[in-house]
Amino acid sequence: MANALKHQILRDCEQKIHEAMLETIQADENICCLTIETESGWIDICTNDKDEKVVNVCHDSDETKHSPRLADEIEGIIPDWGEIEDLAEQDKPESILDEAFGTWEQGFYN
Repeated sequence: MANALKHQILRDCEQKIHEAMLETIQADENICCLTIETESGWIDICTNDKDEKVVNVCHDSDETKHSPRLADEIEGIIPDWGEIEDLAEQDKPESILDEAFGTWEQGFYN
C-alpha cells in the first residue's frame, strides 16, 4: 500500500510541477516554486531556467520529519526547463498581424 501511495504522490507532483512550470514560462518568469499539501505535511518544489532543482518533503507540521529519498525521486521527475519552454512556444497563439506590416510603435500613423 505504501508503494502505491508513493507512486500516486510522484504522479501528482509530476503533473503539478509541469502545469506550474508552463504557467511560469508563459508569464515570462524564470523561477517556479510551488507547495503541494499532503495529508501529513507538504512538498516544496522549486526549479529555474538554469535547471537548478530543489525539493523538500516534510511529513509533519513541526517540520521535524523529512524524507530525503522521496525528495530525490521527485527531483528526478522535474522536467528540464527547455522542454517546457518548447511546449509553451507551441501553445502560443499565432499573431493575426502580418510581421511585414508597419507597427504602431514606429509612429507610422502619427
